[in-house]
Amino acid sequence: MRILLVDDHPLIHEALAVILSSQGEGLTHESASSFEQACELLHQDAGFDLVLLDLGLPGFDGIGALQALRERFPDQSVVVISAQEGPDVIHAALDAGAMGFIPKTFQPAAIRMAVRFVAAGGVFVPQQVLQHGARSSLPMPGGNAAQIPAPETGLADDARLRTELGLTPRQFDVLKFLVRGMSNKRIALRLELSDNTVKAHVAAVLRTLDVSNRTEAVVMASRRGLRAVS
Repeated sequence: MRILLVDDHPLIHEALAVILSSQGEGLTHESASSFEQACELLHQDAGFDLVLLDLGLPGFDGIGALQALRERFPDQSVVVISAQEGPDVIHAALDAGAMGFIPKTFQPAAIRMAVRFVAAGGVFVPQQVLQHGARSSLPMPGGNAAQIPAPETGLADDARLRTELGLTPRQFDVLKFLVRGMSNKRIALRLELSDNTVKAHVAAVLRTLDVSNRTEAVVMASRRGLRAVS
């Protein structure tokens, strides 16, 4: 697994490098200290499995860096790792296509397990963004990393899960791409549908799952075992 760390603080680079190095063999990483350097590396090498992106890069506010990176590299898996950890920021990042959000206040073990969870196709969401009063097995900042649900070793049984969720085959296809962080436009291109048709399918998915937005749909699907598709 190859990871690109994007953060303008050298100490954060060093800390994350140490944390990720302890994942064991098979994981390598490179670092970029600016958005421009990250883009240059991604242009030169499309082989990164994951980008760990800090939101506080110079020249960007809010989730601007994430939006810009997703616009240039829409198929690249990105996880935000940030000191900004309010629910509104987390929701905005996930809605913009992030495959997860890791607060920098997490303990090293929690960061490692969150990265593994995303690498297995899941979407990592901190406790504070989960709604409907459901008790989460994800760790609060500084909490016990062992509480993160272990990623499944294989793909979920799509037919079983689709039936359990009450979705049509096409709605389920759309949900799988939502888990991948894709926009309606890119889903339309992948499924050869019109933008309006995809929008209608997304609305139907939200209504069937009884959730109010894409983020909640993605969280529910990921926690039920649905993994991102390539």
